[in-house]
Amino acid sequence: MTETLLELAQKYHSDKCANGASKYGYIPYYEKHFKPIKNDQLNILEIGVRAVRGYGPSSLKMWKDYFPNSQIYGIDIDPENEGYDEDRIKIFIGDQGDKVFLGDVIDEVGKFDIIIDDGSHINTLTIKSWEALFDRALSAGGLYIIEDLANSYLNLESFNLRQTWEGMKHIPSDVSFNNERSVMADFLDSRIKKMDMCCTRWYKETGIPEITSMIFYPMMCFMTKVYSGYDLGTQGFKQTENIK
Repeated sequence: MTETLLELAQKYHSDKCANGASKYGYIPYYEKHFKPIKNDQLNILEIGVRAVRGYGPSSLKMWKDYFPNSQIYGIDIDPENEGYDEDRIKIFIGDQGDKVFLGDVIDEVGKFDIIIDDGSHINTLTIKSWEALFDRALSAGGLYIIEDLANSYLNLESFNLRQTWEGMKHIPSDVSFNNERSVMADFLDSRIKKMDMCCTRWYKETGIPEITSMIFYPMMCFMTKVYSGYDLGTQGFKQTENIK
């Protein structure tokens, strides 16, 4: 019998279940979006590996089992996460804010169909990753997910994370952990504005939208990238019968 995503998360001790977002963590939201495509052949990238002692890269193993026909990739700044590659799992060690490093990953793999940012949760690095990956690395119609948005409100400097949290000591010293929610809010609002204005007479002033939808759940956001041939005049719908 096929295991559910929740069962796989519990099996591999992934922190995506019962993580404070809800009783079942992020699992119901992922299940809602991923279940229709779970058997497709996809390239999936997760930023933030955090291998759990005795279990390895928990979430990557969870995704491998849940998506039986897909290739799973991970990015982490901590070299402790090296050595966990296996069939259909490959991990790159590097800084999520390093455009050159991310470009090397793209050059090796090509396009991703799903990108999940569960990395540093530092606003500036989250945005740098998006800027490097969304346009160049995400397939048309692909999903880009940002987790743990509650951190975007917090001054993470006060938690002394460089000394107490795995991998954080490797983040460059000039990167501030003092998150300002306004930075993330401005980033999100600029994406929403382009989407909202795309079917109005003012769309040329705001620019062509990068996304067709942005869906928020507690502590996370799902963005769907504009697909090839997106029609501004119909908001992408080919015919009304496709609306569900």
